Amino acid sequence: PLGAVACVGADGKGAVLVWDHARHVERHRWQSGYGAGGFPLAFGPDGRYLAAARADGSIDCLPLRERDQ
Repeated sequence: PLGAVACVGADGKGAVLVWDHARHVERHRWQSGYGAGGFPLAFGPDGRYLAAARADGSIDCLPLRERDQ
């Protein structure tokens, strides 16, 4: 999605972050179960979800937008 970048491994604790470059703010954070050393991420084609691989091999489909957007 435009204006956002996903970052991983915040503070070496294994978090998924979505940063809004235009506003210079963190938009989303998910923590728990992600590898501290990094992990695969992929934006959905419509920009509504972010897929993130957990340390146990499962994949989370994380919502990037509120329901009314």
